[in-house]
Amino acid sequence: MQAIEQRVAALRAKATELRDLFGDEARARALEWAAGEIESAMRDDAEQLLSLADAAAISGYSVDHLARLVRTGKIVDRRGPRDTSARVRRGDIPIKARRAHISGADVRDLASRLFGG
Repeated sequence: MQAIEQRVAALRAKATELRDLFGDEARARALEWAAGEIESAMRDDAEQLLSLADAAAISGYSVDHLARLVRTGKIVDRRGPRDTSARVRRGDIPIKARRAHISGADVRDLASRLFGG
């Protein structure tokens, strides 16, 4: 999400530049509209309620770990009166840092492709 937020900030900065430096109000407003649409979509996405299984698939954490976070109050359970299991807000779930792993064979294969060996 941080990359998207940075792009939105860049759009807003470009809108200011167009307006202040070039007097181009129409294009500036178009960029501001686009930035607002992106922000609105990000808010809607963050408000989406997920089951713990869906949250686990997105976050990289196990269902058990997320359930523990709900039980301890670190993530708010937002289940409705008819829900039988926990629901969490997408914007509230932690995202596990994912590490790229390259095996030795992959490195050798890449090197041979790059250097023709």
